[in-house]
Amino acid sequence: MDNKIHKTTDYSQFKFIKGNRPIDPKHVKKLVKSMRKGHVPMPIVVSEKNIIFPCYFVNDGQHRLKAAEICGYPVYYMIVPAMSLKQIMDINQVDKKWTNDDYLHSNVVAEKDATGPYHTFDWFKRKYGFTFQANIDLLCNIPLGRTSQGIFRDGNITIDNLHDAIEKADFLTSLKFYTPLYKHERFVMGMVMVMRQPIWDAKRFIRQVKKYSGEL
Repeated sequence: MDNKIHKTTDYSQFKFIKGNRPIDPKHVKKLVKSMRKGHVPMPIVVSEKNIIFPCYFVNDGQHRLKAAEICGYPVYYMIVPAMSLKQIMDINQVDKKWTNDDYLHSNVVAEKDATGPYHTFDWFKRKYGFTFQANIDLLCNIPLGRTSQGIFRDGNITIDNLHDAIEKADFLTSLKFYTPLYKHERFVMGMVMVMRQPIWDAKRFIRQVKKYSGEL
């Protein structure tokens, strides 16, 4: 670490870290617009080069780097020792907070088993299109709160019963023929609570839905 701020227009010497959140084109576009109005250089933070990796890995500022490249402006950067992904997440929060999608992407990349819980969660989310809260409740059998959100972000979720989650998700999706609310978060969460009751009868429910579908 040399405590100096360096300057370059050689963008090719910078690489993004595997597991960091993906580039958000909307955020880059916003930064480009801001830079073109009045460019105030803000150094990005990169890891030191070494024999194995003869390039700088971007710890913080990948969106600023991309925006500067689009504008053709110099990139200012500080060189620091290699950082863990957790440290990168923490400093990124200051610039632009990580979303649940960012944490999902990071955990999928970090997960070596393609059948692991985060790969499964990602597949389930893409297949059914429910909200994060509904997906966590269905797959992990816990409501999305501060505790479960921390578990999800830290890479520690477990899939409680995938077969049951798929069965419930398929049933909820089948309701699209009767109501446009079938993906609405409150409707889904309410239905999940009902479907977990011992007296739940799917066939009887469908009969009632068909009977009163015009009122849904």
